[in-house]
Amino acid sequence: MSKNTSNPNNSITVTFFGKFHIESNNGALDNDNISSEKITKLLSYFLVHHDRFLPIQELTDILWSDETSSNPTGALKNLVYRMRTLLKKYLGDADYIQTGRGAYNWNTDIPLLMDFEIFDRCLADARSSDDMSEQIHSLENALQLYQGAFMSNIPSEHWVIPLSTYYHTSYLDAVKKLADLYQKEQRYRDIITICNQGLIHEPLDETLHYYIVRSFMDMKENNQALTHYNKAIQQLQQTLGINSPSLLKSLHAELLAMNNVTEANLDEVQEQLVEEYLEGAYACPYSIFREIYRLEVRRIQRLGISEFIVLFTIEAGKNKLSNKEAQFHLMKKAVTRLENILKSALRSGDVITRYSEFQIAVLLPTCTYESAVMVSDRMLSRFRAEIKLHQVAVNYSIDEVTPSNSFIH
Repeated sequence: MSKNTSNPNNSITVTFFGKFHIESNNGALDNDNISSEKITKLLSYFLVHHDRFLPIQELTDILWSDETSSNPTGALKNLVYRMRTLLKKYLGDADYIQTGRGAYNWNTDIPLLMDFEIFDRCLADARSSDDMSEQIHSLENALQLYQGAFMSNIPSEHWVIPLSTYYHTSYLDAVKKLADLYQKEQRYRDIITICNQGLIHEPLDETLHYYIVRSFMDMKENNQALTHYNKAIQQLQQTLGINSPSLLKSLHAELLAMNNVTEANLDEVQEQLVEEYLEGAYACPYSIFREIYRLEVRRIQRLGISEFIVLFTIEAGKNKLSNKEAQFHLMKKAVTRLENILKSALRSGDVITRYSEFQIAVLLPTCTYESAVMVSDRMLSRFRAEIKLHQVAVNYSIDEVTPSNSFIH
């Protein structure tokens, strides 16, 4: 597979997927030598919108959406000056940014080769071709260009979020389309390779796991198929709360038949029951959490002790985004980060589950009310330290574990 990102004439090559990087025949510029988040935001916005004039008001809104500036026009003028200086220093002497009446624009006489635009063209070529080999070639080129999330260094910018989501989804769709084409040519090793690469960017995509298991089965590598199947099922159940991933489960009977599974003895049963990693809280789907809760109710009634349940809720913050899709995406990232914090920071005997799309329930055994408050406050402090966003907020409520608790239904 080869990238179509050569640099003809004096065009500038720009990488947005993964690490932000700009290169010309004279030198290169990236985050390390930009060393200013504001300039990175401004420059990337100019490049993405290189085909139009950018009004001063639009640029100041992009740069200071979550903060105030006493003189945004003057501050923008200073940033543009610094940006021009950096571009000339690292890429060569040229008039990169032009000034118009109340607006700036990228100099269209300086051609750009940008990975996301080439990515789009590769996908368009694959869609328009009726030749399978040409489709494969175009999709391979597209996949090789995707080295990570779009503008991963400023992922929370409201204009970046929809683009990042679009290209993330387009990349996964391209992986699956290419896997279908490889399957027709019985290129099972190649399917496993591209799907494993896809799982780096989206570990919880059930379809990618399906392609890997199916490919191992097609190559009669039954042990590898069963191993990946079990790991995928466990990961999807614990992280997403999917009790029966339907696509993977469709392979279950065939897998058992291929591996000649018969009645097991007690040692084999225990080996399957043992958890590989015991550190951190136990994460499980809600259906299992509910049964653990009911078991705990029986235990505390018998022993006369108290336990508490905590419900954490992610909400829109005071500076929520006007774009509902972008706000939704931001809240989804926030609840995933909160879940990871709870998993790693709570005790191994604590139990957590996704109660709803933006809520996580936590069961705290052998814990007083005061301790439950202290633990919950500590989790909130850690979350706020890691997620420094005014667009999302988190709160919690605590109740005692009882047979009639309204949390559990």
